[in-house]
Amino acid sequence: MKKLLITGGLGYIGTAMIRHFRNKYDIIVVDSLRYNQYKAVYPILDGIEFVHGDVRDSSLLAPLVESADIIFPLAALVGAPLCEKCPTECLEVNLRAVEDLLKLAQHDQIIVFPNTNSGYGDAGGKLCTEETPLKAISLYGDTKDRAEQAVLKYHNSVVFRLATVFGYAPRMRTDLLVNTLVKDAVYMGGITVFDDAYMRNYIHIKDICRAFDFAVESIDNMRGQVYNLGNDKVNMTKGDLALTIRKYIPYLPVVTSLNKTDPDKRNYLVSSAKLYGLGWKPKYSLDDGIEELIHYYKHGYDPLQQGIMSNV
Repeated sequence: MKKLLITGGLGYIGTAMIRHFRNKYDIIVVDSLRYNQYKAVYPILDGIEFVHGDVRDSSLLAPLVESADIIFPLAALVGAPLCEKCPTECLEVNLRAVEDLLKLAQHDQIIVFPNTNSGYGDAGGKLCTEETPLKAISLYGDTKDRAEQAVLKYHNSVVFRLATVFGYAPRMRTDLLVNTLVKDAVYMGGITVFDDAYMRNYIHIKDICRAFDFAVESIDNMRGQVYNLGNDKVNMTKGDLALTIRKYIPYLPVVTSLNKTDPDKRNYLVSSAKLYGLGWKPKYSLDDGIEELIHYYKHGYDPLQQGIMSNV
């Protein structure tokens, strides 16, 4: 069985990846446990090789990279606020550690790298394709875009520019837009939206796993390329997103705030037609994710083990 190395593997996307790929590959996970999440996620590590360490440590990473057939470099400081708070660490983890990993990699190893589509910045709601110039307006977006360029120089790589991710994972993130608005709806009994006319696009976390799987299996057709990865049926304003959530919680108050704004002023439509043209399509809708999240927040259990969204 081939070996898959996932750096940052105990994060939000990484724990979903473990579930998706555990029966397909021998998985090695490296994670710094920055958020002390081991206790919460250790049940999914049965049969998984876990290495507690920092991706900036090349001596730690070198033998793990050497042993792998496939590498998903997920380790990153994620989001504009955290990167502005820790700029040096952001540069070291999001860019330098990726560059160092590429130096260790062999030409026959497959690397699939997740960038963010926040690099499109404020496109005024215009449609962005992979040819649209990147104009990151945050340190987070800038470091990820620079790492993308480094990865694309590696022979056997694929880059995805991810839409805003939503849905349940064993290591949950409740700060992502869909996840946090559903949380507020359930726990606070209302939603407050700012910059409500700004356009965003979204993708279910299980579809990210499916796309990475597709990239590995289709490497001959995809290597050296970058692809937008979103659900094109869910290009919508933040205000419309709030109204979609309200369909599932009757009489939910939705308030538009004029006193707050997002420092990472992203505003764009994104096309994933290039990826769709290869035969890959999203499987999970925004509505699927909202229902899954409502169950999770209301009942506090893993929805995948209760028959909700179990068709991974």
